[in-house]
Amino acid sequence: MAKMRMSFGIERPSGPSRHYFDFPAEVRSTVENYTRNAISEIDPAAFQQEADYVAAVAARLIGTPYHGRYGRVVLKSTIVSSRGPKSAESWSGVDWIITATISDGTTMIEKAIVMQAKLGGIAHLSKREANRLQGQVEKMKKLTAAPKILEIPYTAGQREPRIVSGNGLVQGRKLRSIPLGRYLSSRVLTTLHGDTRPAFIQAAQDSRLTQLQIEARLTKQ
Repeated sequence: MAKMRMSFGIERPSGPSRHYFDFPAEVRSTVENYTRNAISEIDPAAFQQEADYVAAVAARLIGTPYHGRYGRVVLKSTIVSSRGPKSAESWSGVDWIITATISDGTTMIEKAIVMQAKLGGIAHLSKREANRLQGQVEKMKKLTAAPKILEIPYTAGQREPRIVSGNGLVQGRKLRSIPLGRYLSSRVLTTLHGDTRPAFIQAAQDSRLTQLQIEARLTKQ
């Protein structure tokens, strides 16, 4: 199988993950409902700034959406440090990382999903903000193969976080936006999406992304 060299000093397959879980609808709907309920409990008026709202969603999602006869799903969140010109977000382009641990009772897979968040729909960004977002995605691509964008449009008095492909944005493809709950249940739960490198996942639990920064610097040398 052809391989490509990623930053973080680790080779990884260029193709999609080969680990696939075919969970029944009961598990998928439970995870999707867990996510939807967590989001619905957040009052947009109380978290009007982008960083504050994303942190609130991230905190609400931490937990075990499913634990039953078909296996177990655990979600963890890392809000990347964003204060100051040398913050982790400034050099990595990352806002939020979701780490999902997924098991069907026989096999367990751990995955990290890396994203940059934008309050509002990305189709409505100014040219300056759109260019900035593209730059942030390019930075994330130096760390992981398939970064995501979390767009947060305002619909019917509630914000609805949705996932968009970062690769699709930089490649100029027609973008598809998927509600976060559906994304987790249909793309992450099946383990089609996410970075499985153990060292990357471990480093992603630190909000300063210290180890990732060290490896990124070594890669440049």
